Amino acid sequence: MNRYYEGKYPSWLIAIAAFFWIALFSVGFLVNQEEPKKQTLESASVKINATQTYGSVKDNRIFIDVTMINHGDTDIDVELNDESLSMYLVNVKGDKMGAKKVFHPKAYQQLAIIGTKETNKTRRYITLLPGATKQIEYVVTVEDPGMYYITFNAAHQGDDARETNWFAGKYLDVMVSETWM
Repeated sequence: MNRYYEGKYPSWLIAIAAFFWIALFSVGFLVNQEEPKKQTLESASVKINATQTYGSVKDNRIFIDVTMINHGDTDIDVELNDESLSMYLVNVKGDKMGAKKVFHPKAYQQLAIIGTKETNKTRRYITLLPGATKQIEYVVTVEDPGMYYITFNAAHQGDDARETNWFAGKYLDVMVSETWM
């Protein structure tokens, strides 16, 4: 016999009480368990590709392709603005650099017909689904040959409410067209 109970309670009653105590504790423990939070992965990459074509006299077209890839398992919303893409004609001397000119081509979603009152519509937001690849196309004409620095910079609001910026940069050496000579 147990010295604490000194025979006051039969052993079957103690077993039933212990069983109910354990059952109530287990149910309470399970009810209070929170669902484990799903771990999300926000992982993405951005890349710039630029090609040059020769147009008419003193008119070089630069086609810029910004490729964004969502490697994660959640949607990524990207906010574009009028200066998301910048293209600088740069002057380089040693390790010092400065811009002589800057261009801000737009990512057009819809073009207006020339001569009407319609206006062009630019893209402002892009949603990248998990595993998705999106491309944004830009075009700019330049008259001056030389080295250009192209940058893409766009805001992203993460799941943790932290704003981050997507950034990519690329140098492009614009050659003199034969029609310029």
